[in-house]
Amino acid sequence: MDFENFQKLSDREKFEIYSKLLRDSVTGLKNNNACTQEKNSMNEFIAKGGCASVFLIDLNCLKAVNDDYGHAAGDKYIKAFGDAMIDTYAVSIGLLEYDEKGELVLPRKKKGKKKGETDEQQIERIKTEIRGDTGHFRIGGDEFQIFGKNKPKSIFMTQREYKEQIEKHDHKQMKNVQARLEFLWEKERVNIKGASGVCDIKASFSYGVVNTLQEKAKGLCMDNLKSLADRMAYYHKGWLKLSGQVAPPPGRTWASYEKDRRLKGIGDFKTFEDMLEYTERKEEAYVGQERRKLNGGDNSAVKNAPRGEIQENVAWWSKETWERSKSNEQ
Repeated sequence: MDFENFQKLSDREKFEIYSKLLRDSVTGLKNNNACTQEKNSMNEFIAKGGCASVFLIDLNCLKAVNDDYGHAAGDKYIKAFGDAMIDTYAVSIGLLEYDEKGELVLPRKKKGKKKGETDEQQIERIKTEIRGDTGHFRIGGDEFQIFGKNKPKSIFMTQREYKEQIEKHDHKQMKNVQARLEFLWEKERVNIKGASGVCDIKASFSYGVVNTLQEKAKGLCMDNLKSLADRMAYYHKGWLKLSGQVAPPPGRTWASYEKDRRLKGIGDFKTFEDMLEYTERKEEAYVGQERRKLNGGDNSAVKNAPRGEIQENVAWWSKETWERSKSNEQ
């Protein structure tokens, strides 16, 4: 459509076209264009002292699904993850519930039902509204991003308790998304067949999350918060693969992860919590070093985060460093 014909459209028609430019066609989530637009309002919120959480999520083994079972199967995998995020969010805020079979249902006290609308139509409308009104984005092939504003701190909580509450909530949400993804993908997977038979690739994802109360994230803008979350997601992905929790698809290996110095020893951690503590400390130490370098070595300037791009550093922090710091604390 050329500009002249576009100008002839009604305001509603123009809005519908504009909205489609901001939506991902596979999941119905907002896309990278929308994410870029909304970063500015989040930067303003953070600058005014608001507490935000930023997630960067990678869907594991999408390439293997595409290669072995076709891109239509890959799209089903992508859509299952998008639905898992939205379902989890809707249930967490009480708009929907799961029944005993794991299917989405309306809460017992139904609210906001339109005349002539079935339960199924209301559930889909609620999910569509969430996709459009919340900070859930598909920003690339297997990459997703979530950002949101956390509720203000209760006057009865210390700042540390508030930060820990947010961290616990964020990780719990991701655990719930994983459970929902497994449920949705299992229903799709059994109907997907390739040369080797029924699809046997398990659904999983890697994620990183930061919130603006964490020392490593204080003062950073959205672009740098995303970079931090991206690095945390990479550690998580490396841990899942090198600890054997995500097996390589047939004919593939995790050789590139095994050779990466940043991931040295990460597969030895037995639990997600230990891996997370290690990588959190690693990032805090790394970001602190980068800030001091950019501020001429002045430790008092650490609180004033640089707005420039933080460059990757792979050499100076190791699993042994983390273990020594833990020993010194005991």
